[in-house]
Amino acid sequence: MNKITAYIVLVLFVVVFHFDQNAHSASSALTEPPSDMSGINEMHKVLLKKNSKIRFGTHADPKVITLGPKKGGKPGFKPYKGKHSLDIDMPLDTPILAPIDMTFIGFKSNSAKKKKKMKPFDDLEMCFESNTKDWTGMIVCFYHLRTSPLMKGHLVNNECSRIENYDIKKIAYGEGRVFGTMIDVIFGETHKSSRDPKPCQAELGKQIKRGEVIAFSGQVGKHEFSSIKIKVKSDKQNPLMLKKKAQGDIYLHWVQPAKFFYWKCFTHQTEFPEGVLAYPFQCNTATPAPKATATPESTPTPIPGVPLTSASAVTSPPPSMEGINTHTEMYGTGADPNIITLGPKVGGHPNSTPYTYKTSLNFQQVKHGAPLLAPIDMVFIGFKNRNAKYRIKLIDGNSANQLPDGQNKVYITPFNDLELCFESSSPDWPGMIICTYHLSTSPLLLGHNQNPDCGEVEEWGSTVQVQGHIFYAVDDYSQENGNARSCEALIGHSIKRGEVIGFAGSVGHPRSLKEKNEGEYITVGTNPQAPFRFKVSHTSENPTVQKGNRYLHWVQPGSFFYWKCYTPDTHFPSGVLAYPFKCNK
Repeated sequence: MNKITAYIVLVLFVVVFHFDQNAHSASSALTEPPSDMSGINEMHKVLLKKNSKIRFGTHADPKVITLGPKKGGKPGFKPYKGKHSLDIDMPLDTPILAPIDMTFIGFKSNSAKKKKKMKPFDDLEMCFESNTKDWTGMIVCFYHLRTSPLMKGHLVNNECSRIENYDIKKIAYGEGRVFGTMIDVIFGETHKSSRDPKPCQAELGKQIKRGEVIAFSGQVGKHEFSSIKIKVKSDKQNPLMLKKKAQGDIYLHWVQPAKFFYWKCFTHQTEFPEGVLAYPFQCNTATPAPKATATPESTPTPIPGVPLTSASAVTSPPPSMEGINTHTEMYGTGADPNIITLGPKVGGHPNSTPYTYKTSLNFQQVKHGAPLLAPIDMVFIGFKNRNAKYRIKLIDGNSANQLPDGQNKVYITPFNDLELCFESSSPDWPGMIICTYHLSTSPLLLGHNQNPDCGEVEEWGSTVQVQGHIFYAVDDYSQENGNARSCEALIGHSIKRGEVIGFAGSVGHPRSLKEKNEGEYITVGTNPQAPFRFKVSHTSENPTVQKGNRYLHWVQPGSFFYWKCYTPDTHFPSGVLAYPFKCNK
């Protein structure tokens, strides 16, 4: 073999080795597009619209990109020097989804109550390593996160909370492996955590499936966003990692996430070609809200529908009816039929008339303070605290909060009005929203009735504390106000079916009154409350939505779902929910 032939063989070997080791059949900017382009990169146009709820922000600095396209594309915001991530603007507490099967390998948190004039400063970073053959050894990190269900102690234990002031020179909490521009950090070897990371209870080593919720987005000052950065393994050496101050794997390269990879919206039914990543958010929450004067445009993204295998009024009954719907006597007033846009219109007690826009089913005969149970596996996404000693209404039921004293008022006392909202984490009901209200308190709010700033006010409506994603009759959105963080809500934490999520509250019974002053009355006796409401994801649009997800539909809980009493040993057929109360034997 002559020298020229040997050289050609060597070059061919290197090329084959490169693609065999790093790309396989994985689609990327260095290889080939997917053979089937349906649904590929379809959200990119949406992410460039100014009125989209989720948008592309600043891309990585081209000077740190050593593999694939140097530039990230539009929008053309100038990155700071050394920036190696893609910012994605999104509402606070947006669920962050795993783009690929991967393993949790490390975290660091410099989250602070403030950084100069920026309050708060969410700076939790989490890193993962791909465990698929598509992208062997690839590193995926997210930062500017608020919290994560993979860190049970984060923002829960005082020893793993926000520091008072951001300190760039110290890593407040860190464990495992994380990745800087030119430095691979291994806590305990190359770097130290200034505080003990153990109280954060990070589940390092846990394997995550594509589409699972791994964290919730944060905010910096008034800017709500999170960032993603990805390092791809190659047989080529990274020239930046060969520099004197560099430290780490010389075969890992920062890439431009938006341009290097092909992306697709995640649903449990979606097939992903090799190398294609899942957008790290639920696509149906990103689309722009329709203008009030315009006809809503259909979103081009796949919408989670009702799985055919999940028992419901719009699919089929469970294969066995044993133990199903055994406590219909607990059904009180149902939802307003005019707000129901999926399944049966009626579902509560036949002799009870709901008020206009009522979205819930009251479970009656539940005692005050009774524990309320999670009907399905789910994640805590938001709360609203309006607990008050009393609420003022006119005798005919209209609100009287703004009326002068002495005008035929009824003081409804007490008025427990704590609301919690959750998102299903079960494949039985992808994207489903579960809310319960009129609670007295909840173990998911560590500061409730403990911190003087998070408790019961004198008059209902005078103060409202809200944090996270809340759902109203025709709107849904994320918000935070009223010093909500004093409640120390465990937003982002996962709850298993049957776990206690709160305790039933009470509202003064308006049918039993006694005169307080001339023209004023006060309620006598209480009416314990346990209302639950559900929004189910469906491919059809909800015509009643004015702001928020148009593909979520209010349903009648009593007639849409099948229910069963919870015990740790109970088998639940697909789609069947657990009664949110302890059943009497």
